[in-house]
Amino acid sequence: MLDPSKVVPEDNWYEIELNGGTFKVLENLYYALDRISRSDSLHGQYIWIDAICISQSDLVERALQVELILKIYASAQKLVIWLGPGDEHVEPAGKLVHHLNLLDEDSRRAILPESLSNPDVERILVSEYHKVEYWTALARLFCRAWFRRAWVVQEVLLSEQSIVLCGEHEFAWQDLVTVSGFLANSPWYNVFAKPTFFAAETKIDGTRTYDKHRMRPHLNGPAKLKAAKKTLRGKAAEDDMLLLSLIRSRRYTCSDQRDKAFSLYGLAKKFANHPERVGSRVITSLRNYLLIVETVHLHADSTLPTRHRSTQG
Repeated sequence: MLDPSKVVPEDNWYEIELNGGTFKVLENLYYALDRISRSDSLHGQYIWIDAICISQSDLVERALQVELILKIYASAQKLVIWLGPGDEHVEPAGKLVHHLNLLDEDSRRAILPESLSNPDVERILVSEYHKVEYWTALARLFCRAWFRRAWVVQEVLLSEQSIVLCGEHEFAWQDLVTVSGFLANSPWYNVFAKPTFFAAETKIDGTRTYDKHRMRPHLNGPAKLKAAKKTLRGKAAEDDMLLLSLIRSRRYTCSDQRDKAFSLYGLAKKFANHPERVGSRVITSLRNYLLIVETVHLHADSTLPTRHRSTQG
């Protein structure tokens, strides 16, 4: 078990023991490792983590390692999805996710935003799940950054089994898929999408918060990933899988836009008609993509200071 009290963070970097030495990881990964070390089903297991196993600052190594991604995810016993540290919203969101998965589809369909106080709906939801605070907590769960990361597309589609950790809470991936599909195809989708939804909300304890900058929840993310997985495994494969994958993941983001292409290489190779040809084609596409992005970055770097000076004059 990792002991946070023995770690002195420096600019969000934490030191861990690795192969008899020390290795620096960012705060989010540190707490993910701490949580995994306390999981009965994961403790003592071999775990592959890209931030540790691949030198993130070495583009050449990343280009070489991306060749192995397909084998790594396809052969993994389980994909561990880390949504981040817990907060006051995770427990009520987890309870609601669990309850919604106990209901049949017709019962879920009867739960509308405007009918939470309806006696029939209250009977369906039982306990306190008719309270809007539980639904706000659920929306906040889908606001977490993981649901919009470009790398998750390949990770989920190539993996056979997934487990979801968020703070101390553990979700079954299929439970999130079910709730995602329900929300995406109900009036809840439009309610949660309103910019004012999180502007003023009441917490479980009755206090009020104000947050107008909250990220919009990616409600249909898990459901879309399930549909994409089914489509890819059931349709005729294509040689232009990189292009198809880029289109599918256009709403997903990377801190470094060059990673958008890297993150989809495994999909392009696995589902193409001629996998033996994909390596050179995709690597060529990656090189061209990197060149284009680098050129855009250089152009932006050279023009931004000029624009800044012109605004001063």
